[in-house]
Amino acid sequence: MLSRLDKTTRSTIVFPVLLLLACCQLADGAPSARRLVATRADAPPTIDGKLEDACWQEAAQATGFSVFTNPDQMHPQPTQGRVCFDNDNIYVFLTCHVKDMERFRSRLAQSGTDFDYWKGGVVEIFFDLNHDRKTYQQYLLHANGSSFVALPSDDVLKILNQDFMTSKSVVTETGYDIEVAIPLAMLHLRPDTAKIWGFNLNRFHDAYDETMAQDVMFSSWNSTRGADFPTPRRFGDLVVDADMSRFYWRVDFVREPQPGDKAIRVRMENQTGRDFSGRLTLSITRPDGTKADYEKQLALEADHAKEVLFEYLVSVQDAEAKYRIALSDSSGRVCYLGGIETRDLTPGDPWRPPPPGDQKKKDGYLVFRRPYTEPVLYKAVPRSEEIVSSLSISACRGEFEPVAFSIYPLTGIESLKVSASGLKGPDGSSIPASSIDIRKVTYQSVWKNIRAFTAVEHLLRTFDTLNLTQGRTQRLWLTVKIPDDAPPGEYFGT
Repeated sequence: MLSRLDKTTRSTIVFPVLLLLACCQLADGAPSARRLVATRADAPPTIDGKLEDACWQEAAQATGFSVFTNPDQMHPQPTQGRVCFDNDNIYVFLTCHVKDMERFRSRLAQSGTDFDYWKGGVVEIFFDLNHDRKTYQQYLLHANGSSFVALPSDDVLKILNQDFMTSKSVVTETGYDIEVAIPLAMLHLRPDTAKIWGFNLNRFHDAYDETMAQDVMFSSWNSTRGADFPTPRRFGDLVVDADMSRFYWRVDFVREPQPGDKAIRVRMENQTGRDFSGRLTLSITRPDGTKADYEKQLALEADHAKEVLFEYLVSVQDAEAKYRIALSDSSGRVCYLGGIETRDLTPGDPWRPPPPGDQKKKDGYLVFRRPYTEPVLYKAVPRSEEIVSSLSISACRGEFEPVAFSIYPLTGIESLKVSASGLKGPDGSSIPASSIDIRKVTYQSVWKNIRAFTAVEHLLRTFDTLNLTQGRTQRLWLTVKIPDDAPPGEYFGT
């Protein structure tokens, strides 16, 4: 019996984790690191893919890009990099020369507007912010104007970094230029951030055919000597002589938003070394483009942390929303940018549920059944012929026999109890309620990458009550243990 006790009102890019497979044995010992000093920009550059801004004329250049395996052999298609910064951003400009422009333009056209690593051309920017030679952030910019961010696994709030960057790619007569502004607030700097960062610039020139040598396809400012580009011990050095303490914040969701949650809690830790007063903003953008913005004033002493609560009922439609967090100080300067977006690739049913009758509307749910050999995940939607008001099984003495059924909530429901009576059989015989076990089917996420996952059925767990979210199916698993001495016949219960 189901009794209702209470009621309350991600284009996907498939991209390898490792960009390259090294074909060479790594050389013994790390090569000496090259060094570049980032210049401070008196005025920010216009992100237009042109070198006309004064800061680029004054910036030191990263030149001498070598082939993949040999730091002493320059790549025949040169690359020049420039780096500057101001109080809000770090800026990078790369000039990429191309030998065969006709072929390059053809491959670039084939890539379209999507990020296709293997066609056209890509530059890669690496930062090792605390200079530990172990960690890194990776930003990839395509000649067609698209981009991709490879994320460190310990900070899911970097998932939307790609949205905060501003970049421009321009195809020239001799190659292409790429200019990018990277907000310091999105790098999630910490007190261990060094003034000398691990840094590298790398370039993928194209893979015109499978027989091309890696020394033709890849080049680096600081040679990785045949190691994969994401090898921090083979990075060079970037000197950024500035006080970055304004950006020293640790920010986490207390719990990542899940359908059915009534609030979103964010934990803020002030690591700046000074007391803070400012504004915290939470923006929620659903896949259909609708948006909700919430704002809180935040005052937090140095070296203190607190939880900030935003009252918000997370719906099924919010499961794949973008959650952006921005922190600004009292003068309006941005101190932190972060956010997550989860792409749920779990298969679902494309049809709408059957119109409920008056009683079903009053109940607030539909009960339906599919064979237990077929997965039923939370995106399942019942068909008319699957709606049931009774369940039946056939079994022999001593057997454990299961039957699966599912609940499709027509509205949000709290504290739904599911129970079964004993079964009455022929000539006064019975199967006691203690022989009937009811469990909920739980799910496990199989992650395709840090943004996208597919849910699969996982464990059968006991429960007291269910809290259900409108439109999100919950499957239940009922098992009857047939007593060894049960007389044959039909047994009935509720």
